[in-house]
Amino acid sequence: MRAVSAKVRFFLRSIPAATVLGICLLASACGGEPEPEGEGITLSLMTIQLKPTFNDYIEGVCDSFVAAHPEVDHIEWYDFPIDGYLNKIQTLFFNDEIPDVVNLTFDIGVEIAQQGVLVDLRTILPPEVLDDYFPRIVRTGCTYGGEVFAVPWYLASGVTMYNREIMERAGLDPDRPPTTWDEVIAMTRRIREVDPNLFGFFEPLTEAGWLKRHFAEEGIPIVETDENGYLHAVFNTPEAAEYVRMWGEMYREGILPREALTEMHPRAIELYKGGRTAFFISGPQFLRHLAEDAPDIYAVTDVGPGIQGSAGLINVDVMCLGVPERGDTPEAQERERLAALLAAHITNAENQLAFCHLATIFPSVIEAARDPFFTEHDGSLEGRARMIGAQQLDRAEILVAALPEAGRLNDAVSRVMERVCLGQAEPEEALADAVAEYSGIRPVGANAPPRPVPLAARVAVALVGALLAALAVRGLWRGRRQMPRGQRLRTSYAFLAPALIVLGLFAFYPMAKGLWLSLYSQPMLGQPGWVGLDNFRELIFEDHIFHRAFFNSLRYLIVVPVIAFLSLALALLVEPALPGMSTFRALFYIPVVTTMIVVALTWKLIFNEDYGLLNGVLQGAHVIDEPIHWLTSPGLVLYSVMAVTTWKGLGYYMVIFLAGLRAIPPELHEAARIDGARGWQILWHIKLPALRPTLQLVMIISAIAAIQVFEEIYVMTEGKPDHASSTIVHLLYESSFDINQGRLDFGYASAIGVLLFALLVVFTSLSLWVTRRTEERA
Repeated sequence: MRAVSAKVRFFLRSIPAATVLGICLLASACGGEPEPEGEGITLSLMTIQLKPTFNDYIEGVCDSFVAAHPEVDHIEWYDFPIDGYLNKIQTLFFNDEIPDVVNLTFDIGVEIAQQGVLVDLRTILPPEVLDDYFPRIVRTGCTYGGEVFAVPWYLASGVTMYNREIMERAGLDPDRPPTTWDEVIAMTRRIREVDPNLFGFFEPLTEAGWLKRHFAEEGIPIVETDENGYLHAVFNTPEAAEYVRMWGEMYREGILPREALTEMHPRAIELYKGGRTAFFISGPQFLRHLAEDAPDIYAVTDVGPGIQGSAGLINVDVMCLGVPERGDTPEAQERERLAALLAAHITNAENQLAFCHLATIFPSVIEAARDPFFTEHDGSLEGRARMIGAQQLDRAEILVAALPEAGRLNDAVSRVMERVCLGQAEPEEALADAVAEYSGIRPVGANAPPRPVPLAARVAVALVGALLAALAVRGLWRGRRQMPRGQRLRTSYAFLAPALIVLGLFAFYPMAKGLWLSLYSQPMLGQPGWVGLDNFRELIFEDHIFHRAFFNSLRYLIVVPVIAFLSLALALLVEPALPGMSTFRALFYIPVVTTMIVVALTWKLIFNEDYGLLNGVLQGAHVIDEPIHWLTSPGLVLYSVMAVTTWKGLGYYMVIFLAGLRAIPPELHEAARIDGARGWQILWHIKLPALRPTLQLVMIISAIAAIQVFEEIYVMTEGKPDHASSTIVHLLYESSFDINQGRLDFGYASAIGVLLFALLVVFTSLSLWVTRRTEERA
């Protein structure tokens, strides 16, 4: 069977036989009626973020295909947002519900193509159909391992938007926009000299693949294949070092905003719309949003060709349509054939041109790009941008070739820019370290077959299972002997059964499955391969990113005493039953019920180095002269995030301490006052000793929460810069689901989860031991 079938078999093997039987019986009982023989085939299409704007267009294209193919009865159209799209595809593959035609970005398409679960369209579509598309686009954006895994749909070719007013103010000719990065940089320096509050442009230096793309624009090789067929990074050249040094010097000189290390492309949009940058590279569709959101900036905007590197290449983004494999049966192959024809129909010249009239995009078919709609200027700014972008399509391509384990390489080159910009390493050293991290990678077709589970491992699992079952039976038997017979015993088990079932399904089974999966290498959609303890060996002895995340998680425990002290002080402050005190308690509790995403986004704005409230207040009060780099300084970023965790949790732990204070018998206070105790004496000798169990509870709960911190890291820093704010849980997420910088290996991520679980068990056990010893001494 194919890779998907292997994945399903692996999944089913991990479920107890009784559970599998129950699922099968339930499916047979609740499933729908089988399709009557003789009816036409129903195909399914899955797209990215097109509803509801393009409902009529997509439905019309589907209807025209059905009309031309009598064997197709209907086309079901599904549409999903881009956020989490890869995870949605993964879920559909696991459930064997993947649609017949799937809309893919280049990155997602390559990731899926690596698993060998997409049809090679060369085996289905005639050569003349594939020849209709721009050959560079097909070769670089839809081909992997010599197979065409998709047909290109629509393209995004960047043009340069520039602010004529800023250029005139800087003494630059607004009719001669920059066309190379050297010109952009030279003009940026001139703009900064005239007005230090303005920037020439914004580049997200640590965005996934940014440095790889720029290396390709400069003609710097990225990888090579050795005599054994393995891939090795080769970008540690003098030219690459000089190029990285140039960007690092610009960052340290303030030519680029400090946010260039932490913010991504959306920040470039905000800066241009706000009139703070002169140049912005994007597709012509940006002009529509600019006219709506910032009409004053739109009025002074003009367009020019996209910025080129010294190699004269043009980068393009591509949306494509792939066809998942269905199997080797005649019915499956017929469905694959019709799906491939549907993908070709959607992307033909007529339909692409109609789509381009509705959306500001570019076609991937040569005939459509030669239409007067793209070759003649209609007098509008959008029309000029459309014409310039279309002229670039003949030499546009995906500059960075498809590579296995691309997330690993993206992470390595991102840290090159972080280390150089922050002065932590020279370019040569940073590049050498990045090259060392991406070496000996297996290319397509070189993946070894998955190792079977060793007999010793199977025996060990069986023995552990038998031991656990024996202990459970022994416990039940002893409990049966100690409990009364008859109705009370049956009633007790009846009440326990729902909780045991829920715990078994949603706690014990996932824990056991995670432990078992940690012994595998499990790519996103490929076949699992047994690796034994290799994941743990790599994590503990080789993965320096995990080491940094581990110690960051331990450093995060600093919030525990801080939260305990501040929340206790806050509880003592609002404890007195004074008029209006309940209002203060409610106000302090508001952050607790506020979603962490909202809190993190708000504090991210407050910590912003250029326009954030915190720096503004400190500079206005003449406390600081220069902005503090709260989220871009490796030495400050983790503590900045800790402050957010502390601020949000104070109200929660305040309530716990209030409950502890209310539990203190009032007779103790009265007796102390009779004896002459006042103020601090009552606090020190009555309240604090009585609050010792509450304090221990607060510290245990807050410590467990601190070790598992994720949301504020994910929203505020994404672990940057240079993983200075990455924690264990964030690394676990990155290893599982981050297509741009993660491994997408669930086995490796499960190993991280097992180590995190072990850390929590050790910490909790130690805390309980300390608590018992304290109680015994008391």
